[in-house]
Amino acid sequence: MYKNTLKFMNVNVGFKALFLLTLFASLSSYSQVNLLANGDFEGDGGYDVYNYNNVGAAGNTNPGNYAVVGNAQEINSNFSNVAPQSGTKMLVFDSQLNGGQQHFWRAGVCALSNEVTHTFSFWMRSVAGGERADVEFFTDGTTTEFTQISGPSDNKAPAEGDGWVEYVYTFKPIGNCIELKLRHTNANNYPDGNGRDFAIDNFRLTAPPAPLSISAFTNPASCPNNNDASIEASAFGGDGNYTYTLQGDASATNNTGVFIGLAPGNYTVQVADTNAEVAVTGPIALASPVDITATGDATICSGESTNLSVNGSTSGYTWSSNPNDPSIVDPSLADQTVSPSQTTTYTVSSVITSDALGITNLVTNGDFAQGNVGFDTDYNFRDPNTLKEQKAYGVVSNPKSWEGDFSECTDRSSDNDLMLVVDGSIDAGNNDRIWSQTIPVEPGKDYIFSYWLQNVVSITPPRIETQINGVVVGTELAPAQACGWVRHFYRWNAGVSNTAVISLIDRETALAGNDFAIDDIAFALAVQCTIEKSVTVNVNPQVTATFSFPTNLDLGDVAPVLPASSDNGLTGTWSPLAIDTSVLGDTVYTFTPDNNQCASGDVVVTVNVRDPLKIDPAFTLPASICNGDVAPILPSPSDNGITGSWNPAVVDNTQSGAYLFTPDDLVANNTFTYNLTVNQPTIADFSSLATTICQGDLTFALPLTSDNGIVGTWDIPLDVNTVGPTTYTFSPTGGGCEAGTTFTLNITATTVADFSSLATSTCQGDSTFALPLTSDNGIVGVWDIPLDVNTVGPTTYTFSPTGGGCEAGTTFTLTINPRPGQISLTGMCNGTNYVLTAAPVNGSYDITSVSYVWRDGNGTQVGTNQASFIATAADTYTVEVTNAFGCMNTQSLVVASVFCEIPKGISPETTPGENDTFDLTALAPLHVQIFNRYGYEVFERSNYRNEWNGQTNTGKDLPAGTYYYIVQLQSGETRTGWVYLAR
Repeated sequence: MYKNTLKFMNVNVGFKALFLLTLFASLSSYSQVNLLANGDFEGDGGYDVYNYNNVGAAGNTNPGNYAVVGNAQEINSNFSNVAPQSGTKMLVFDSQLNGGQQHFWRAGVCALSNEVTHTFSFWMRSVAGGERADVEFFTDGTTTEFTQISGPSDNKAPAEGDGWVEYVYTFKPIGNCIELKLRHTNANNYPDGNGRDFAIDNFRLTAPPAPLSISAFTNPASCPNNNDASIEASAFGGDGNYTYTLQGDASATNNTGVFIGLAPGNYTVQVADTNAEVAVTGPIALASPVDITATGDATICSGESTNLSVNGSTSGYTWSSNPNDPSIVDPSLADQTVSPSQTTTYTVSSVITSDALGITNLVTNGDFAQGNVGFDTDYNFRDPNTLKEQKAYGVVSNPKSWEGDFSECTDRSSDNDLMLVVDGSIDAGNNDRIWSQTIPVEPGKDYIFSYWLQNVVSITPPRIETQINGVVVGTELAPAQACGWVRHFYRWNAGVSNTAVISLIDRETALAGNDFAIDDIAFALAVQCTIEKSVTVNVNPQVTATFSFPTNLDLGDVAPVLPASSDNGLTGTWSPLAIDTSVLGDTVYTFTPDNNQCASGDVVVTVNVRDPLKIDPAFTLPASICNGDVAPILPSPSDNGITGSWNPAVVDNTQSGAYLFTPDDLVANNTFTYNLTVNQPTIADFSSLATTICQGDLTFALPLTSDNGIVGTWDIPLDVNTVGPTTYTFSPTGGGCEAGTTFTLNITATTVADFSSLATSTCQGDSTFALPLTSDNGIVGVWDIPLDVNTVGPTTYTFSPTGGGCEAGTTFTLTINPRPGQISLTGMCNGTNYVLTAAPVNGSYDITSVSYVWRDGNGTQVGTNQASFIATAADTYTVEVTNAFGCMNTQSLVVASVFCEIPKGISPETTPGENDTFDLTALAPLHVQIFNRYGYEVFERSNYRNEWNGQTNTGKDLPAGTYYYIVQLQSGETRTGWVYLAR
């Protein structure tokens, strides 16, 4: 024998490994994952065993045999009681007797990092005494800088008593693919077969970690000026054990990388590993959501309009007013023209949802644009799936290019991007994860999870179940037709959890079809922000200008200057511009107010120029009254004793007018004109108030201020419960020429939806029952939940009207009564009668509380009220089992024969078609034996029906004569007798 040394060899033989593990180069460059598939032998594939035969748990193998087992003695009872190094499986070899180099394990690996140090290791132990196996490790593929890190110095398998020993090597591959191989070398045969039997387990190939790096997701503040933004940083590479430090407008340190409760501002996040390597991401700008901007406060005059506007939101607006302003016709318009009759505050709101706020999708590679990275799965990656394996997936742009039988469907966004395509599986009890990812979350927050699903073959769509932290949040069925994307989403609250483990599982159990694609998976905070702004429109009343300058002047007096502003502050111009005292008599001067002063209109002032030698009558009379007030009496004599007469003599209290007093002595006295203004009353206006409401409407109120600003009281309290019209009287309390009014409110009775004609119970699975969308009394509406006729017990449904008006909803309770369960229907002979018997399967119903009806193949009732029925003719019979709820189940049985006698003869040749066989169909015996007259068995059959037509067990015809039978029935009874065979 030559010396067996464990050495590293570079052999370029161009051999392709039977099992090639393909990983993305990006994954191997930074992750210390095992690059070997099934290195622990717990699964299938991933390696090749050659020069040995797999015999399974043979118990007593021969040299050259191997098996994957959980104990070495399973392959050979002479081996030691050896368990795997870890897990439940290992490879055990009964070593070859032949000399030479016996290869026993190999695996191909690609996507390696060129000229980067990789570590290869495995565990080995001997499973029998004697010689130790000589082991050699080498590769097909160029490598450099091979170093043995650990393992026996003599490069042999460990001695039997040394247990499991790990062999570790490092090397640098030249290129991206190599093939790893193990063999044991034998210089000579060893015919005694003593020793060299061994087990191997837990192969690993790893690459060094990548340099430390960091990335971050952000969630902005939910509302302007809110301090609830967050940053979620994730580190990669390095040696793990990360410490994250937040710096900027706030600072914090933790081991999760999740920083919450942040104000808008600028930040950086630094990560450090235990080797003090540092990586930084930033600056990270957390912006405040865009606020809405509304027009400022405004002031208008009573009866005028003004414009309101808002901008800044893409989610729409809603305007409201206090008190209510009926001039807002469409509250959703950004621009409003309003005409309030009194000072009113207008509030505009906008609800900004997660999408508008730019909430970050927390799913890594949710659109699969980065390929087959960022998620966990129990499925097998294939690229393409040329063998059409189930439990396989690919990340491709076209399902048909991945598996030829699939449809040519496009990516969800129709830009030829990538999607996850799956050949569905029913392995592992349909518990395999298609896709799974663990995501940090904030306890107590709401999140939205969504994904897009399509069928890729028009056969058996999948049923995709979504689980979060092991709890099912929903199950969805893909569209039946291929290539039709549908989005599914769920709302989920984190509760006390700080992570969400999200998994998608295929629950479809059919083998045919069940092939699909998933894309654009998203998981984000479910937040919304309601922003409000208020605008006040001040309404000023119309004002009439008043003046106090003298209007009775003597001829030639210095004329007073006409003022540029009234006593109550209104500015304006006069016509004529100045008072002329050179002309006797009355002159009218008109004051026209300037614009934008809420002036009620022009004011006329009459100036009387008199002769100073005459005496002016003096009177104490009101300058104005309200329409309908008591008219003032025109006195004579005047206050200063001048007698005379008036024209007109009586004051009209309904309209303004001038009254002339003419003294009896015109030589000594002047005339006097009394100008009386009769102000027309302002009637309180409640035209904006609804005149008809529904009974019990608690939102309706009688306002204490009218639409036109008059304050007052109502004569009786509001009554919203008494059906019919009620008239209320409004009385002003503010004084002035304000008039009350009456208002009639009609209360309409509420009509409750009536479903009294609807049956309150039905049987389980009753497809004829329906919840009508129109009640018995004609109210149209909808039900809160779909009808369920399968769940036994009462369910209460709520009906909500949709037609408006005074219609009220109601509730309706439907009780689903169970049907009798599965029925066992059997038939057998009882004496000379063929009896059908119905019985519950596994106690599926109570036989004491059901009734029976038997029907023949034409549906005609042939029996009733008994669990058994005697059939008198061959036919198809059906039993109807009805329980105490009146719910029925049925079962049918085809009866081929009801003849319960044993034939006395058969004539298979003399009367073709009649008595051809020894027919025991109705008896259905367990066993039949036929004997000749000498007592020899000539025919025997178990579960016999009508197979004997006069032949032996070997098929030869028997002669005519008398034969004897033994028939064993299912009841345990045995019948004997004779039958004559005629030829």
